[in-house]
Amino acid sequence: MLCFGLSAAWPAAGQGADRQAGPAAQEPPSFGEVIDIRTGFVRVTLPAGAPPPRVEDIEVLWKRQPQRVVRVVGGADDPLELGIAVDRSASMHAAFEPMRAAALHLVEQAVSDEDRLFAVGFSNETRLLAEGRGEAARVIAALPTSPELGNRPTALFSALNRTLQLFENADARAALIVVSDGCDTAGDLASATTVGRRARDLAIPIFLLMPDRNVCQNTLCQQDAAGKWECKPEASPTLMQGESREMFNPAARPTAMTASSLAGGATEERDRFTGLISANGGGDFVVNDPADWDRAMKKISDLLGRQWTVVFEPSSDGVTSDEIKVYSKAGGHRRRLE
Repeated sequence: MLCFGLSAAWPAAGQGADRQAGPAAQEPPSFGEVIDIRTGFVRVTLPAGAPPPRVEDIEVLWKRQPQRVVRVVGGADDPLELGIAVDRSASMHAAFEPMRAAALHLVEQAVSDEDRLFAVGFSNETRLLAEGRGEAARVIAALPTSPELGNRPTALFSALNRTLQLFENADARAALIVVSDGCDTAGDLASATTVGRRARDLAIPIFLLMPDRNVCQNTLCQQDAAGKWECKPEASPTLMQGESREMFNPAARPTAMTASSLAGGATEERDRFTGLISANGGGDFVVNDPADWDRAMKKISDLLGRQWTVVFEPSSDGVTSDEIKVYSKAGGHRRRLE
C-alpha cells in the first residue's frame, strides 16, 4: 500500500523566515513536529512478517530521481489517527448494532491512549459526533444507534471531503473507515475522484464497509409500531405508452428519467470510488453479518499495525503523489512497496 502527502513546513519558533542558510536540517525527534524544510511523506504497508524498516533500507524515487529519506516511523506501537464516518440513511438501519460492536473490538485491539479517534455521522448533512485523543470509549459510544428519519439524499462524497478536513495528520499512522453502501444520491458537485485525490494527497487510506454491493437506488424505509424497519426500492420511472398528453411534454420527460439516470450514475461512482481507494492503500469489504464485521475490522487492524510513514525531502516543487515510487532494499533485495 502506498499513500503520499506533502506539506510546507513553517520556520520553527524564534527563527525568522529570512534567516541565513545553515547546516542541513536535523531529523525531528517525532513525526509531526514543525521543521524548517519542505517535507513529503508516504505511508506504506509492509508485508506480514517484515522487520521494521530502517532509513537506509528505503528508497524514494520521483521520475527516477532519488529523494533524501529523512526518517521512517510507524508500526503498531506508534500513534494512530483514525476517523470513522457512518452513513445514517434509513437504508443502513441494520448496520448500526454490528458496526458498533465491531468498532469496539477494533479499539480494544488497535487503539491506545496516545491515539486520536473521531466519529462523523452523515446523510444529507455531516456532523462531528465526538473526537479526542485517549478517549476511544467516548467516541465509540457516540457512534449512531439509529438512522436519521425522513427521506434524505445521501451526500456521501461531500461528507467524506469534509471528514478528511478533520484529520490533523500529525501521527505516524492514519486511516478513515467509512460505513456506507457507497451510494451518493445527492447529486452534488463532490465526486469519487475528488475524494480519492484528496485522500491520496493527504496519505490517508480509506476503508469502505458496505452491507451489500447492489445497484444504487433510492430506498424508502418505514418503521412500524414495534420498531421494525421495512425498506423497499423507490419505484423506478417507466416510459409512457400511447398518446398520453404528457408523452411529449419536455418538462415531464427529464423528470421521469432523472431518478433512473441518477441511480446508474451513483453505481458507477461507487465502483469508481472502490477502485480509487484500493489503488491508494485502502479497500472495501462487504459485511452482511456480525462475523463479517469482525473479520473486516480485524483485517483493517492488521494493516494499520504494518503501516509506516516515510518522511523525505522532495527535490522539486513539482513532486506529485502519482509520480512517487517507494522501494525496500532490506536483505539485499529491492522490492517496490505498494
